[in-house]
Amino acid sequence: MPLEDDLFVNDDLDNSAENRLNHVLFGLFLKDEYRREILRRLGVAQDAIIYKPSNRSWGRPDFAMESRHGDTLGYIEVELDKDLGQLAHYQANAEASVYSFGREKRDHNITLQELVGIGECIVENDPAPQFELMVRHFAKQVSEAAGNRKAPPPGPVQAQLKTPLGKALLKVGMVNWGEEPIRPGKLYGRTNGPDGISVRVFAPKRKGSDKTVGLLNITAGRPVVRFAIHSHLAGYLHDNKRAALDEWADFIEQQLDGDIRITGTRHCPIDLSVVEDNVDDMLEAMLPLC
Repeated sequence: MPLEDDLFVNDDLDNSAENRLNHVLFGLFLKDEYRREILRRLGVAQDAIIYKPSNRSWGRPDFAMESRHGDTLGYIEVELDKDLGQLAHYQANAEASVYSFGREKRDHNITLQELVGIGECIVENDPAPQFELMVRHFAKQVSEAAGNRKAPPPGPVQAQLKTPLGKALLKVGMVNWGEEPIRPGKLYGRTNGPDGISVRVFAPKRKGSDKTVGLLNITAGRPVVRFAIHSHLAGYLHDNKRAALDEWADFIEQQLDGDIRITGTRHCPIDLSVVEDNVDDMLEAMLPLC
């Protein structure tokens, strides 16, 4: 664990948009799944601790990553692309790797919008109110830091449409995001990245403009399909879908060897190969939820 003297606590939140953004991001790291996904993308051990460090001889980065044994595993610098010279200085002089978050993928390890998307993906499977609010808060912070531009909405599915699952979804009439208005009776596909997909249906109980709920999703092309849990879907689907939802849960248990009725879990992960082997039967069970 970091020593007391290495904990930085004097952020200037009044005069720095970057510091305000970092403050919210630091809160998101409390969510174990969010922190682990960030560390995975950076190639850092997923049990590492992320904290705000004090000054180093070469400067003070926004975050440090430390192992449970006290070894420094790297640093993170969050940039609004106004001081890339400082980032280059850190990377040239630090004793460990300095990773960066910023607006453009070509300049940074993870973009600010990708940080938002990671949080939104977790919320889809674990709609904990406090974390959902934190993700919304962070999305607003990113938007305002970008000059009051709204964060881009989810986009159409790209690479996943070429996979066996994507082709099967198109065959049964899935609408790619933005092609048609949301209405009952359709499957909708959207993504926050070129290698992902969220398969969604009309959700009349959902507040806000996005009247959909995700049934399953694949993140960043990983060979695992994550199925939304029964209680989450029941909270957004129309009451007349309860029988169809129960049959959907039965199908997942009996044919995919998964369980979306388990309480205290965020989602039900099932190998993509299992899903593709049963894709026709899965879609038959899925369509009554539309």
